[in-house]
Amino acid sequence: MSLTITVDYENIPGQSSQARNIGMQINEILLDVYRNVTNMHNFWYGKRYNDIVTNFNSLVPQLNNFLEIVVSEIPYIFEKIVNNFSEVDIKQNMTVAQKESVQQIQTIPLSTEVGMKYIQGEVANIQNAIESDFHEIISLMSGLENTINQIGIEYETADNFKSEFKSLANSFRQFIENLERQFTNAMNVNRTQIQKAESGNTI
Repeated sequence: MSLTITVDYENIPGQSSQARNIGMQINEILLDVYRNVTNMHNFWYGKRYNDIVTNFNSLVPQLNNFLEIVVSEIPYIFEKIVNNFSEVDIKQNMTVAQKESVQQIQTIPLSTEVGMKYIQGEVANIQNAIESDFHEIISLMSGLENTINQIGIEYETADNFKSEFKSLANSFRQFIENLERQFTNAMNVNRTQIQKAESGNTI
């Protein structure tokens, strides 16, 4: 069986660092999403707000697992690969393989106030900010996928890993797109029903 290996010692450390930086940006934007949902409580509380919070809280373990992969594991794996080959070839490491710590997403407290509060303009502004964050995450995922594809390692195991990451990236983009669609629909339905209730109570 013929063995073909290509390893770009010079560029891989920079490419791995770029992938880590994109992962960290995704991490920060997801934190911003959860900060915004938390801050929304200043302008909206009640069962409908708690339903939104409950949905976001259910996603926390899955999102933190994903962040562990893109922020910590993937860059580290490529740095370890290049060091393994460089150690065999030139008897030295080409980079410092490191696992970056993830900023963990925390669950959001449910509102405990009696009754409800809803300030439409402020809630709409926060909704727009959250939707903008979702769009940026989708764009960054495409950038991360391109960066991983360009990492200069070619051999069967690395190629399989890149293919698996492509599948992961596609799944996560679809996940974020679905989350945004569900969030937008829920927010719009809530706004419409609250407006309808307000109109029906006109004296």
